[in-house]
Amino acid sequence: MPPGASLRRRILLPVAGLLLVAGVASAAVAFYLAKGEANELLDYQLQQLTRVVATEGVAVPSPVLPPNARDTDVEDNFMVFVWDENGRLLHRTRAAPAIERPSLGFTTVAAGGKRWRVFSEKVGPRQFGVAQRMDLRTELAGAGALQALLPVLALVPLIGLTIGWIVLRSLRPLRVLSADVRQRAATDLRPLPEHDLPDEVRPLVHAMNGLLTRLDAAMTRQKRFVADAAHELRTPLAALQIQAEMLEGAADDGERRQRTRALRTGIARLSGLVSQLLTMARLDAAPASEPVELDLLEMVKEIVAELYPFAESRSINLGLAESESIAIRGHPAGLRALFGNLIDNALRYTPEGGRVDVSVKRLAGGAAVAVADSGPGIPEAELPQVFDRFYRVAGGEASGHGLGLAIARAAAEQDRARIVLENRTDGSGLRASVIFAL
Repeated sequence: MPPGASLRRRILLPVAGLLLVAGVASAAVAFYLAKGEANELLDYQLQQLTRVVATEGVAVPSPVLPPNARDTDVEDNFMVFVWDENGRLLHRTRAAPAIERPSLGFTTVAAGGKRWRVFSEKVGPRQFGVAQRMDLRTELAGAGALQALLPVLALVPLIGLTIGWIVLRSLRPLRVLSADVRQRAATDLRPLPEHDLPDEVRPLVHAMNGLLTRLDAAMTRQKRFVADAAHELRTPLAALQIQAEMLEGAADDGERRQRTRALRTGIARLSGLVSQLLTMARLDAAPASEPVELDLLEMVKEIVAELYPFAESRSINLGLAESESIAIRGHPAGLRALFGNLIDNALRYTPEGGRVDVSVKRLAGGAAVAVADSGPGIPEAELPQVFDRFYRVAGGEASGHGLGLAIARAAAEQDRARIVLENRTDGSGLRASVIFAL
């Protein structure tokens, strides 16, 4: 069957084939049984006629023939023979061939170019027999068997039509569902109706509804992300335009250098925002590569080394606490974005002269990378909201775009990790822990 065959064809063709085979087999069995019964009836007639001839004389009485028997004389169907004790033929029906005395009971002999079914019985010194041509017997038996076979042959197509109707009726909910999906707009992500569906199809539709729900949520997030990004870009772009205009109107070289530095700072800030937006967009998409085995400690060391100059410029003590090497499977680009944003956030919110400690530890059934800072922490009421895109803690002094923790969470979800934020119990800052299940 072709791979793209419809479900209706996949059901009807095998059922039709099976029904055809069953019909042929049942027809053959019915024909065989009916023919056997017809032959038994004809043998019984031969036996009864022979006994009548032996007791009443050689005149052949009218036998009970099947209703489809040929319109001929009885003698054309049944032939009477009489033999003496020496096997000499004493009497035979006119037009009957000479048949040598057969064995008693039922025998099949050849005479006159025909095959004959004979039943003979001995009464006194004489042996009486009645014979019937085999071709006539076959014709009569076949006609009787065909009459028994006709109901079976008529029933096969009726059953086929009934099965086809049942299959079409059973598939009607799928046709209705298909028409519903075909008529929907591309933005219509409402769940598909699950009522009246077969039990075998309902799990598939339920899974599709789950996919539609997730897709709708992703599109909603994407729309909100685009709207927030446009809003966030508007302010720095307007500031750059103002700074460019002020640079054109600078009165002397000193003012021009000051305006140029401000313009460069604005461009750098805008470049950082665009870079974070691109990272966020990449993480929202499906991973482009398969996870690979990597060492958490080695990756964290590399990121700490990259951010060390920034920490040094703010006189922050950045270092690795007691750690151990742990191998996991993950996406290197996403994990670098995850750890990089957590450590960068800690450095930005830690005041000058503070401390940021990074550790890699093995847990029962997992591993954890913790980033602890000595900053102001986050108000407990705002902890659930800081992962939202473009969210900034009220009153925060650090410069940022509100995307760092959102990027970190998206990267963590990509590798089935979770981030736990908690204020340190001694009130000296925040601890961000990334927990992996091994």
